[in-house]
Amino acid sequence: MKIVILTLVSCIPMLHPIQAELPAKKTSSNSRVLTPDSTLPYYGYENKITVKRLRLTTGVALEYAETGKSHGTPVIFLHGFTDSWKSYKSVATTLSSDVRALFISLRGHGESDKPATGYAPKNFTADILAFMDQLNIPSAVIVGHSMGATIAQRFAIDHSKRVNGVVLAGSFATFRDNKSVIEMSEYLNSLKAAPDTAFIRIFQQSTIVKFVAPSYIDTIIAESSKLPGHVWKNVAKQMLSADLEPELSRIQVPTLVLWGNRDSFCQKQDQDKLLAAIPHAVFREYNGTGHAIHWEESAKFVNDLNEFLRGLQGLQGISPE
Repeated sequence: MKIVILTLVSCIPMLHPIQAELPAKKTSSNSRVLTPDSTLPYYGYENKITVKRLRLTTGVALEYAETGKSHGTPVIFLHGFTDSWKSYKSVATTLSSDVRALFISLRGHGESDKPATGYAPKNFTADILAFMDQLNIPSAVIVGHSMGATIAQRFAIDHSKRVNGVVLAGSFATFRDNKSVIEMSEYLNSLKAAPDTAFIRIFQQSTIVKFVAPSYIDTIIAESSKLPGHVWKNVAKQMLSADLEPELSRIQVPTLVLWGNRDSFCQKQDQDKLLAAIPHAVFREYNGTGHAIHWEESAKFVNDLNEFLRGLQGLQGISPE
């Protein structure tokens, strides 16, 4: 059984570890502010993070975090499978404060609603569209990691006028030939309940190569443990049907593709397919880094993202450092 778990666990998009949980300061029933803690590793938490909840016209309520200027260029972040907005916590606190950064916990994840059905890419993108409409965001840069990158692709294909640019981190071009993902989905489908903590820990740790603080691994395991069994099963099953490779050429906006060359989930051939199909794509390779590049190389990830944002034409609220 241990061999089976280890094999299956090295196959699906997830998360990583970096720093301990920040203390939360309540501000209202719908929002709270995460305050700086000087004992945290890596970063000084320069940006204030406000956590909110929004009921959408699609019928679900989503948890999301926000940083930056309310009038800055909107940048929407989408996390990987079983993660939450906390996947981007180090990014949220160190990203350029000139942008309006919004970090969504997708349906089924974090503290967002977990309906019994509705976990196809089109359901996630419908939520994002409603989210933008209700916050009066005409267009945004969409950043996605792993599963979130697949959703970002789908959104950019279907709602091109609402997208100013796309960042794909640890991204798949297709799940069609990915044996590991197929086996993981089959394994999850065989379970009668959500995976146990031991499985989740192996699962999360398999996404990193470089050191990340163990305290944050615990935070991410806690986030993954919030998913009921039906979310694990349905998301994995629906993602397998998301073969977007034939449609990738419809992504016509500037696109940044980021990949760690020790990623055991997304292969180099995935990145080659993305670059060949997306007309305005550029590529950055992270040496010696695994699937969770925004945890393992957070500072580099933020620098690459800030550079990409500054390079986009016609956007407001982004200034040089």
